[in-house]
Amino acid sequence: MAEEHGEGVRLHLLRDLFRLGLLLLAASDTIAGQQPEWLELAGEGVVVHFVVDDQRIAALVLKRAEQAYATIAQELAPEGVPRVDVVLAPSAGELATLTEGRLPRWAVGAMTLEAHGPTVYLPSPRWGPSGAELDQTIVHEMAHALVAVASNYQQLPRWLTEGIAIHYSREQQWTSPSQVSKALLTNSLLSLEDVEQLNSYPEHKARLAYQESFLAVQYLRQTYSLQAMRTLLAGIGQGRDLDAAFENAIGKDSWEFEQEWRKYLRHRYRWTFLAEADWYLWVLILLLAVGAFLAVRARTRRIARTWIEEEANRSDTEQPWETH
Repeated sequence: MAEEHGEGVRLHLLRDLFRLGLLLLAASDTIAGQQPEWLELAGEGVVVHFVVDDQRIAALVLKRAEQAYATIAQELAPEGVPRVDVVLAPSAGELATLTEGRLPRWAVGAMTLEAHGPTVYLPSPRWGPSGAELDQTIVHEMAHALVAVASNYQQLPRWLTEGIAIHYSREQQWTSPSQVSKALLTNSLLSLEDVEQLNSYPEHKARLAYQESFLAVQYLRQTYSLQAMRTLLAGIGQGRDLDAAFENAIGKDSWEFEQEWRKYLRHRYRWTFLAEADWYLWVLILLLAVGAFLAVRARTRRIARTWIEEEANRSDTEQPWETH
């Protein structure tokens, strides 16, 4: 009887543990399925949406977004700028959901156009980039939002939108011409039209596309002025095609602009990769140069020693002159 009673207790205990496990599993599924409760923080032209865990960082994000909004809007879209919504995604899964899984693996932010205006999606610094990288991402995506406003939400070339965003964010990995210099050496520079496929590229090719975009925009601004770039955006916003908008802005179509820009790149950046080579490469070059010098010096000494020995042997075998 005692053994049967003990077996019964064990069965009841197992059933209770099983029920508890089911309850915990159901509770975890419920928690996982809950939608995050969003809070808002409104500023000058910017509204930040966040969850309670990001309440402290939301104020800092709002401040930086407002600064970027003021600077970029003044240069590109001085009139009729709508508010920009900034959403801090509390997790990688939530960011993927918000952006419908369209971001490439290497991307850290996104901008979409909603019915009320531009919306910027950023990872919360609790799980994503923080510090300077977050700051640059905020500015980059705010630039995308305001470029869309300046062009009246018309379709723009990808190189133009990315180049302008990098101009304002100053992300060093994109402003460096290292990839462009290497591409010039190997004749693998992308056309500006190729930049349209940026999201499908592996990271190293995307880096080249970003660098080219930045350099193209810098060339446009420095050679033809900020006003020319504003005129180009406004022309596209008015419904002109790209060539007509370029003609109106700089007196050349987009193809002529690209050929001129590529010629500038070849002149300016062909050998830049040498200046940006890692220090150990230069150490290796120095060691090779020293080794070559020492090898030549040793060979010269061997030749000189051989000549001396041959001269000495010749002197020993010759007969001396007889005198009277």
